[in-house]
Order: sequence, then structure tokens, then C-alpha cells
Amino acid sequence: MLSGHAITMFDNEAPRYGTHFRHFDYVNPDAPRGGSLRLAVEGTFDSFNPFIPQKGTLRVQAQSKRCSSTVLTNRSLPTA
Repeated sequence: MLSGHAITMFDNEAPRYGTHFRHFDYVNPDAPRGGSLRLAVEGTFDSFNPFIPQKGTLRVQAQSKRCSSTVLTNRSLPTA
């Protein structure tokens, strides 16, 4: 059984970082802390059902969600 701290793509190259590295080369360990993160989210959590039109959406947008769900159906199976 082999053990080690890193693997490389090729056998003849050494790993970039040693066994006790503190941070990656592209990370600033003295970076200022704090701030805020803002994420954009479409829709609400009123329902997880994508077929219910949400407040503020157009009827065309709601219908396009219904039409796109039939793309993944298997048409090779016979229907009853």
C-alpha cells in the first residue's frame, strides 16, 4: 500500500505543495475579514412546484415551464 500527501498527473513531477503547506499560492492569508455577500434568487419559496405560476410572472413564462417538462418524456413507449 502506498501513502502520501499528494498526487500528480505525471510520475516525474513533484507536487507543488509540501506536506505542511498553509495556503494555496493564489490565496492571500492576510486578506481583510468581513463584508457581505448578496445572492440573486429567482422566485420564492411559496411552493416547490414549478408548474404553479408565481406572483409577478407572465402567463407566457408559466406556460413555457409546462412545455419544457415534456421534453424528457419517452415517446417510444406505446400510450394506452
